[in-house]
Amino acid sequence: MLTIKDFPKDKIKEVKRLIESINREPKTDDEVLLTTADEMAALSPLGLVRLMMISGNRGIKVENALEWELNYIDKRFNRLRLKSAKEIVKKDYEEKRKLLLSCLALYV
Repeated sequence: MLTIKDFPKDKIKEVKRLIESINREPKTDDEVLLTTADEMAALSPLGLVRLMMISGNRGIKVENALEWELNYIDKRFNRLRLKSAKEIVKKDYEEKRKLLLSCLALYV
């Protein structure tokens, strides 16, 4: 396990709670902010690079990875709770979605 030498021990429980909030419905303002940041990162162009890297490592076919990513970004974009966050990533989301659909069209 990776450790941070001088990290305050009394903050570990709080950090763990925030990390766990990414995979569930956030209940507090700080959980909403962290979840929103995670969703925005997934919608960025770098998210597509991450998908291809993970899919390649797992031996997932490109077509399946593209379909998965398309569903994933739709879910993430629609789940954004903050209007300002949605406005910030809307262009990236639309461009990424268009790219995924054009790539998937090659498999039809």
